[in-house]
Amino acid sequence: MLDRGGYATLRAVADHFLYWLSHDVAELETLRDRLRVLEQTGSVPRHPAEIYDDDVLKALERTFPGGSITISHSRSDSVPDFILQRNERRVLVETKWPADPDRPWRVSTIHALVDSLHPDDRLLVITNARDPAPVKRRLQ
Repeated sequence: MLDRGGYATLRAVADHFLYWLSHDVAELETLRDRLRVLEQTGSVPRHPAEIYDDDVLKALERTFPGGSITISHSRSDSVPDFILQRNERRVLVETKWPADPDRPWRVSTIHALVDSLHPDDRLLVITNARDPAPVKRRLQ
């Protein structure tokens, strides 16, 4: 039998699990919808995260004239989506697009990138999450 503290701990773990499970279900529903379109039309619509990355790239091109922008085609957690470089300075840009902007993205996806940073690198994370504070706290 669980005492009050054990029940509270169990409830917190269950709530956390359900929170992330609902995110995974939303991603699976997006995938299902894209596959349905593929079956019906023979082509796959672009994923909203791809469209988001394209919009970020256009904004970077407008706000970073005179520098070079390298686009990563890797989907590795340790490689940023974009690298901005001017002379010896570089800024790594990582985009995070959670399907539900009311929920923060999983901070675990950025730890490998943070661990691979050179001391002179700067990291800019761009997200559509309405409140990135929980992620910021977990990275500090």
